[in-house]
Amino acid sequence: MAEKITQELEHASQIVLAAPNIVTPEQRIAAEHVILEFRKTKLPYNICKYILENSKCDYVLFQAATTIKESVIREWALLEATDIEALRSFLLHFITQHISLQSYVREQILQTVAVILKRGTIDIKGASCDSLFQDVTNLVASGNVTMQLVACSMLTALLNEYSSSSRTSSVGFTWEFHAKCKRAFEEKDLKRVFQFALQVMNELERQPEPLTREATAVLNRLLSISEHVLCWEFTPKVFRRHIGSFEMNQNVPLKPNENWRDTLLDKSVVELFFKIYKRVRYNSDMANHCLQCISQLASLNGPVFPDDKSKCQYLAFLLGAFLPMLAR
Repeated sequence: MAEKITQELEHASQIVLAAPNIVTPEQRIAAEHVILEFRKTKLPYNICKYILENSKCDYVLFQAATTIKESVIREWALLEATDIEALRSFLLHFITQHISLQSYVREQILQTVAVILKRGTIDIKGASCDSLFQDVTNLVASGNVTMQLVACSMLTALLNEYSSSSRTSSVGFTWEFHAKCKRAFEEKDLKRVFQFALQVMNELERQPEPLTREATAVLNRLLSISEHVLCWEFTPKVFRRHIGSFEMNQNVPLKPNENWRDTLLDKSVVELFFKIYKRVRYNSDMANHCLQCISQLASLNGPVFPDDKSKCQYLAFLLGAFLPMLAR
């Protein structure tokens, strides 16, 4: 049965992707109907796994990942916690074992993993992000640049899913549910993402110049992740819904709570971004990410500072690192 369904989807995909002069509008509509009906299949997980493991059509792989994402949300109440974790594990393993996947297929699968984690954030059946962070750590430690980039993509998908409504998936989450998940992610996992990025960037910064092309690619992704974290609009303790909630604002000041004090008031963090900027300043993309991180660190305010003295010390150190950069 799974083989037959796969063949039907592959045939339908060929028609959907064909040039207008090759297929008729009626044929295209019929093919789209086949795909849409498949996405409504009840408990499609074994079929989707079969498709992912056997189909050679990228568009069909994309549709299989989309079907899993939509079905998990739709059928959450029917699934056991062990089934959900097994599905998440399968998808991550599939990504690492198929490194030649088209980027849009890989990103869709990673988004599916992020949606599964998000749906379980405030549910007793949901798994924590601990296993994901362990997977990310293992991928980076592998030394394989492709695996390291996959790890970065995992973290980016996670940040996108929890951050703003403009980046999150359209899978029917209510505003209130998203708000609760966002707050929970901020309290437990957001700082872990940033600390992970800092750890790997420190290792890359210590490598001799010039960096290899592979190391440069990984560093660029980590700078982008750091920028995403430092541009995060933290949920206030008393939160009220307002127009524009969760929309990305590139100029939002960095205002985390006191739990970030040990990380953001560590002078080595500011030093790291200035050191990296010195190395990447002639790469416009990386320099832009790095300058944005420095700008956000300069905007740091709120309860992260225990008193005015610590705020003055932080500002003095930041200026001390910034002025030599102007002299270059």
